[in-house]
Amino acid sequence: MKDLQEVLFYKIKFTIEAKQKESDLLWDIVVQIKDWMTRKHNRYTENLAKDIHQWSELKNGGKIIGRGIKIFAEKCFVESPFPANYWACKIIEYPKAESDYAPRQWTTEIGVEPLDIGKVSFSCIISYSDRPGFVGECASIPDPSVPKIVTMIWDNPNFDCYNGIDKPSIEPRKIAVGEWLPFWERLNDSNRTIPYIYISPKNCLDDGAPLLASPNQVALATGGNAIIYYAEDVNVTDEMNYCCPEEYKCYDGAIRIYYPEIDESQPKDSYRHRYLGTQFIAKVGELGLIQILRRAIAQDVHFYDSFFRIEDCKAKREAIIRQKRLDELKQQHIQELATKEKKHSKKVESIENEAIEFAENAERKQLEAEDRAAHFEEENKNLREENYNLRSENDSYKSLAKENADLKKVCSNRLATKEYPQTPQEIVQYFEASFGDKIAFSDEVSDSLKGCRIPLDDLWKALFALATVMDDLYINGSGDIYGEFRSKTGIQLGRGEGSSTRKDAKLMRQYQIEYHGEIINIEAHIKHQRTSQRIHFGFSKKDRKLIVGWCGEHKDNYTTRKVH
Repeated sequence: MKDLQEVLFYKIKFTIEAKQKESDLLWDIVVQIKDWMTRKHNRYTENLAKDIHQWSELKNGGKIIGRGIKIFAEKCFVESPFPANYWACKIIEYPKAESDYAPRQWTTEIGVEPLDIGKVSFSCIISYSDRPGFVGECASIPDPSVPKIVTMIWDNPNFDCYNGIDKPSIEPRKIAVGEWLPFWERLNDSNRTIPYIYISPKNCLDDGAPLLASPNQVALATGGNAIIYYAEDVNVTDEMNYCCPEEYKCYDGAIRIYYPEIDESQPKDSYRHRYLGTQFIAKVGELGLIQILRRAIAQDVHFYDSFFRIEDCKAKREAIIRQKRLDELKQQHIQELATKEKKHSKKVESIENEAIEFAENAERKQLEAEDRAAHFEEENKNLREENYNLRSENDSYKSLAKENADLKKVCSNRLATKEYPQTPQEIVQYFEASFGDKIAFSDEVSDSLKGCRIPLDDLWKALFALATVMDDLYINGSGDIYGEFRSKTGIQLGRGEGSSTRKDAKLMRQYQIEYHGEIINIEAHIKHQRTSQRIHFGFSKKDRKLIVGWCGEHKDNYTTRKVH
């Protein structure tokens, strides 16, 4: 039951290829582990032995013990298809606990599987657990990081490290103008084996920040389990719109995870490549987004890879020993049969063959029984992990139920109105009560409504279109939200005032309102053709809703001021 206490902190798997084929790649990896551990635990006094002979014994399946740390390994030698060693080790560390906090244990599991001469698959899993039964607080969740052993191997000049077509790294890659098409071709490469995370630039740069999340922080959180791409120039989005299918696009600050094996021929394949919209990112914040990506990409041991652990190495070695014993027994019986004198009858030969078959069956059944026991143990472990995942899903459903309850309350307000509003003021009151999650009205609107001559039907239609269509376009729309609005509603609107008006600071102050401490620009407006009156509006990034700032007579601009 001990493994139920452990929390997965980090995992990774990639290929290591020695630049010199004749070198002992396994020993080179053990030396990297030695350098990592001794630097870490011998800062003030020698705790772990630096004697090369002890680490050689560890390579052959031995163990090394120091204060607050123990390392033990398993090795399995195979002769075919080429001579090679399977190897795995487990490192258990007991760092000194902070005062009043539960002692924390860290476990690092490293696995090495041979792929070819001078080439291995390297895997690393790190987990931690706080002492069970401790009455007191636990230390905080560790900050995302990449273990030093991983970066040491990446940087080793004697190794080539790669994962499919990519070199593992925590350095994000910038997409410049003219580079989207090569990026899209790389996304579709059948040899790509890890996800690409693309951070798109925002269309509007009012706050001066082109990205909603730091590429460096996202790369650090995913820890080499994904390649991070980003663009800061909106012209890259134009290139994407030209050469990328609609269902695979990502724009206006959104983030998308492109998993391996894109298949455009499958209608629902695009759903697999998760799209994180700007509304979702604003809701969880950058820190929340980093934690989500860390958990999904760098802490999910079920994600694409199977990991070679110390139990797997031991089971493989024992299976080889059993098979070797079985082969030796069979050969022994064959030799004994060959030395029998010819006087033995066929009946005696038949009995001996039966004895051979019986011995083989006994060994085979023992092997199958041990394999089944290992399978049941693994299945039991998977069920425990699935139980943990189901509890996590249950917590998510509870959160979703609360959001649905809030939405139900808003919908109830919309259905509660029994009579059609008879004045502009009543229409505004209705939309404040019934669509308060999508549209709001500033204090200036009350004064402007006194002179509002827009027919009630037209006013209703305009406010309904703003609350339903325009609010959604501001949150999820493309670069031309005004064009999309006209296309969907048939309502004409202006993006802003003329250039002469915009040069006059006094006139432009009319189009700046304060709402909940935020300055909102309300140049955008719907013009009522018959009355020439205006409905001015803007969007609150803070409250994530549409703000109506004026509804009535035409505000002064450069032309009307000259007439006056």
